[in-house]
Amino acid sequence: ILHFGGAPKRSLETLRHGMNWGELTTSQFKTAVLLILPTGLFLAPILPLTARLAAETTGGSSGNAVARALVANTLGALLGGLLCGFVFLPVIGIQHGYQIAGLVLAVTGIATCAVGLKGSPRFFVTTTLVVITAILAMFSFKPWDRMSFALGAWFAPGVHADGNNWDQIMQTSRLLHYEEGRGATSAVIQSHDGHLRYLSDGKVEAGTDVRGMINQRLAGHLPLLFHPGDPKEALNIGLGAGTTAGAIAAHPEPTRITVLELEPTSVP
Repeated sequence: ILHFGGAPKRSLETLRHGMNWGELTTSQFKTAVLLILPTGLFLAPILPLTARLAAETTGGSSGNAVARALVANTLGALLGGLLCGFVFLPVIGIQHGYQIAGLVLAVTGIATCAVGLKGSPRFFVTTTLVVITAILAMFSFKPWDRMSFALGAWFAPGVHADGNNWDQIMQTSRLLHYEEGRGATSAVIQSHDGHLRYLSDGKVEAGTDVRGMINQRLAGHLPLLFHPGDPKEALNIGLGAGTTAGAIAAHPEPTRITVLELEPTSVP
């Protein structure tokens, strides 16, 4: 409410459209519970069941079975991180990566049940075919809406709360750039108010609006204005829109400016 002249009216619009801090926090909490709680409940018994299955199939001691299960779990976590970060994301994207991961998990789970329960082969073959068919059908779904990923209403609701509802914002905003990287998803949109905004994982990192430009320039000016000496080198961590680096370059003292950006998709 204290930010710049027109903020009180914008804040009232935010409250009116249910995009205040309390509503957003409640929605995020509900979403997290619905997504994480069922998954956690189903995943919790996997490790002890795997250890028991290892003990029954190999005839070894319980300690050896638990050790093998833990080793397999650790190796799976390492391989999963490497495959998702360096293969799935850059090669096939987030959507198909999730679909393939779900397919692998389903087939692995069914195979484990088939070995552990020693049930009818026909039942497990039928179940496997049904699950594989259902998951493969997901690949025929239309691609996820990239604009919904890019707008970032969760992080900056005030940007969107000027009397427009979500559908109007979606129709009046333009997605100029979208790229899924190993560390973040980068996007550039032209918002309904005409300003350009650069977003990383849905969070607005830089923009051409007045508040954004002030923040970006101050991040470059203030360190040099308050520096007691005569700095010859400057390090700018995070490229963003390049405005902070430009503000640093406006000072005559630094003879070398280094911009460090970890995510390649953030560099145009």
